[in-house]
Amino acid sequence: MIYAIIYALFLGFGLTIGSDLYLLFDNGARDRLYAATASLEHLVVLHGSFLSDNSTVPDFEGTFAFSNETMAFQHYTDLGCHRRPDWPWYQQQFPMWTLFILVPAFSLFSSSWSLQPLRSRQLPVMVFISCAAFAANTAANRYIFNRSDIVSAIGAFVIG
Repeated sequence: MIYAIIYALFLGFGLTIGSDLYLLFDNGARDRLYAATASLEHLVVLHGSFLSDNSTVPDFEGTFAFSNETMAFQHYTDLGCHRRPDWPWYQQQFPMWTLFILVPAFSLFSSSWSLQPLRSRQLPVMVFISCAAFAANTAANRYIFNRSDIVSAIGAFVIG
């Protein structure tokens, strides 16, 4: 657990330093960053709470949030990332069919990194289980919003 925390901290620091170095060397990157940030200012978020006044369901209360985005920004936004169609191919989102190649390849390389022999009978099972868990998490993420604990529980249930 300590290794994972330290690894996450170094990864975060490395990404931050890399981002800052890129902003130093590319003159137009900071302007593009400010333009993308300015387009986010048109977001309106409404927060509230509700409380049941019906006596059949006691203590039924909660909170809600609604957001309203402008259509110009939402037009080029996919999965939370701003991607214009005139940008080059390497700045666009991967097509969905590439997941059928990338997920098993990642699982295979991750298993090899954990010193799993390539000619073992367990390796195809490991790759299949990881692909099934990824598919379950992806499907659950599509229909269950802002509840990562439930999505992770669904993936764990599939693995189990």
